[in-house]
Amino acid sequence: MKINKFLILFICFLLLCGFSYEYNPEEIDAVNNAQMRNNLGTLYWRMGKYNMAMNEFKIAIMLNPKSPASAAYYNNLGLLYLKFENFALAQDCFEHSVELNPISYEYYKNLIITYEKQGLLENVFANQLSYIAQDSSNSRAYLMAGLICYSQKNSECTIKYLSRFNELEPDYAIVEATKKIIQEMKN
Repeated sequence: MKINKFLILFICFLLLCGFSYEYNPEEIDAVNNAQMRNNLGTLYWRMGKYNMAMNEFKIAIMLNPKSPASAAYYNNLGLLYLKFENFALAQDCFEHSVELNPISYEYYKNLIITYEKQGLLENVFANQLSYIAQDSSNSRAYLMAGLICYSQKNSECTIKYLSRFNELEPDYAIVEATKKIIQEMKN
């Protein structure tokens, strides 16, 4: 009996507290909500609910579009587009990923895959060489050129451009991956 009275009083207290709560839009934390949406999208993906996953990734991006964390959300969305062979949309997502987080090897690798699937590698490679000719310190152009060469299994070209990238950006986190690629190409 005492438990039931306590339970009724507790429920009444919760109801009163609930009715006195005023919504404050400043309490919405876009960063945390974006991460939650990305996680939900990943869960839907694992469950095979691809459209729901895409929607969650899009919401995550909209909540926090310019942050480096959104690079992962764009990458996830791009991977789904890649899975369904929508290469142009995948390319757009991976380009955003690289722009927001230019030190992730995975994002560059995915971008190069979309270029390859669309038959654009030669043009993109030529553009990178043009950027290098215009500015010999354009580290991103060296990185892209080297990774394109790597995707084509061209050892000499890979080593040349990735080595130059490593010289220009020795402190970038991606250098660890580029050093492994260079070592692989030397063997």
